[in-house]
Amino acid sequence: MQKKYKYPTYQLRLPPELKSDLEGVARRNERSLNSEITHRLEKSLEGDEQAKAAVNGDPHEQINVLTEQIGTLLKALAAANAVAATKNGTIDVKDDNDEPKQKRT
Repeated sequence: MQKKYKYPTYQLRLPPELKSDLEGVARRNERSLNSEITHRLEKSLEGDEQAKAAVNGDPHEQINVLTEQIGTLLKALAAANAVAATKNGTIDVKDDNDEPKQKRT
């Protein structure tokens, strides 16, 4: 009999509220619940390694780590702003002079 999954399975118990939150985030990210959990665990482990490098690494590596983290935070902020704009019916846009203005959807 051939296995259905490429990786071993693991049964996980989650509080219902956490599972519901993860399912919502997974839908927004167009991932399955399993993919969302896996993605978040991988990012958590990467963060641990980055934190270790930031404390013990050379200054250039520390700057690289911080730059990457800032980029990640800026992407998350942009995504959160897009979700908020969708919920309240406005989209922040810039005119030809790079001046911010709001557009109703």
